[in-house]
Amino acid sequence: MGAAVIKSNDFPEIVQVYNNEGRKAAYRFIRDTYGVKNGCSVIHRIQAHSDYIYDEGQDKFVDRRDSAGDGAFLSLDELCRKPDGHQAIVRNSESRQHMIERLIHELMSDRLLELGKYIIIDQTERTVVIDRSSLIASGYTIINH
Repeated sequence: MGAAVIKSNDFPEIVQVYNNEGRKAAYRFIRDTYGVKNGCSVIHRIQAHSDYIYDEGQDKFVDRRDSAGDGAFLSLDELCRKPDGHQAIVRNSESRQHMIERLIHELMSDRLLELGKYIIIDQTERTVVIDRSSLIASGYTIINH
């Protein structure tokens, strides 16, 4: 039996299995139903090219059409929800270390982007151009050292 073509109208059923039974069950469902050995590629296709958004915190897919009207803010229920066993605090030190490193990289990139608005370093000319007027207009204080 060859692998069947998985079309976008098959996604809701796969997403339902994923959301209710988990990632491994979805891979098993894809393999058993469609004959696709690598279910990971199907899940990535659903994330990239469908009406579903992957919510990493909940490890679930959410329909874009359902979440479009929710707005940018979390509801009180979402804020007060206690994590279940699948969302419990990460106990694996490697995962924590990876999360901390990712946070540090994001914070550093944010700072570098902010500095990039005002400072240009030209290594070939060995010059640093600082836009003082924009820095001051943005509320920064300049201290010559």
